[in-house]
Order: sequence, then structure tokens, then C-alpha cells
Amino acid sequence: MQTFNSKVKHFKKNEKGKDYVVGDVHGCFCLLRQKLYDMGFESRNDRLFSVGDLVDRGTNSFQVLEWLEYKWFHSVRGNHEQMAIDAAEGWYDPSNYISNGGEWFLNLSPVDRKIYAEAFSKLPLAIEIETDKGLVGIVHAEVPTNNWKEIGLCNPQSIMWNRGRYMNGDTTIIKNVHKVYVGHTPIKEDVIFGNTHYIDTGAFYTGNLTVEEI
Repeated sequence: MQTFNSKVKHFKKNEKGKDYVVGDVHGCFCLLRQKLYDMGFESRNDRLFSVGDLVDRGTNSFQVLEWLEYKWFHSVRGNHEQMAIDAAEGWYDPSNYISNGGEWFLNLSPVDRKIYAEAFSKLPLAIEIETDKGLVGIVHAEVPTNNWKEIGLCNPQSIMWNRGRYMNGDTTIIKNVHKVYVGHTPIKEDVIFGNTHYIDTGAFYTGNLTVEEI
């Protein structure tokens, strides 16, 4: 069960199986599927959470609608989902969007663009999951506050785009959450600053897609 508002989606503890989190997929859904198979992921009882940026750059971005229909798969909205939403509404720079991997989306018909954009617009900006050790939070880029309880009040652009904590090596502990998973900033291997886990290992460029148990 989960509760939902426009920014934060809350999940009860998984009493039946395991919970996993995946870094930025960027259209590499075949890689993700193989990764889950190799890990012994059980879709009947396990759940997979994503830090967003499901689309662009990779060759299988069109599969995202299929994945968003899976009852065991849950994602926050990344800046690339937001760019698609903006593109569907005509608020975008075509050259910039193409340089960021959005050509597949611009090649869709206006009707299909709207279908994808509507699906992306339903994604929350933050997810929180109950665990034995406390809440686990997920956002795309960073938590722009030192108190998780304030995440619903934060600027959406900051949640989806900021890199300040990582760039500054900020090890501040975010209060009222056990740990937070973020993506957005491609790194060679996952790293932890304070209680923030950075897990975008650049799957599209490196073939290294991080999936780990929460």
C-alpha cells in the first residue's frame, strides 16, 4: 500500500520480499532486465525503486511505459522525464534536448508524446519507504534541505537538477531519514556522502548499471 500526493509517495514496509533500488537507466532496459534476472529478483514479492532518468540516450527508451505498468516497479521523476513533459507542451530547445538524448521522443507523433508525458507527470518527486532501520528516501538529484520531513516543500527543480551536495563533498546527515538514494550525477562507482547514496554509474556510457538491495 502507498499514499500519494503531488510530490511524495510513501510505501509501507515490504513484508513479503526484498526491496531494490536502481540508478539512472537511460533507456537501458534490456540491461536492467538481465541484471534483475542475474540477481534472482522475484516480481511476485520483491519491489524495484528507481531514482529516475528512465529515458533518453539508450536505445530502448520507448519501453518505459511497459515498465511503469509493472506493479512492482516504482520511480521518481528525473530531469529527463521533466524534459519530455516540457517538450510535449512545446517548452523546449530542440537542439539542447537532442544533445541530451531526446531525439527518440521528438520523433514520436504529438499524440504519442502526450501519452508518455502524461505517464511521466504522474511520477512523484520523492519516494519514501518504511524499513526496519527507518525511512529510506529516493529523489533524482539531491535533497535540497537537511530535514527529510521538508522534502515536500522543496523546489521541484532543485530536487531534479541540483548537484551541489556532491560537488561540494557535503557529508551532512539528512535528518528524519535513515538514508537517501539519488542519481543524476554520473560517477565511476557508487559513493556515500553522509547518509546520501549516489548510484548513477553511467549505464549508457559504461554498461555498469547499479542495482542494490535497500
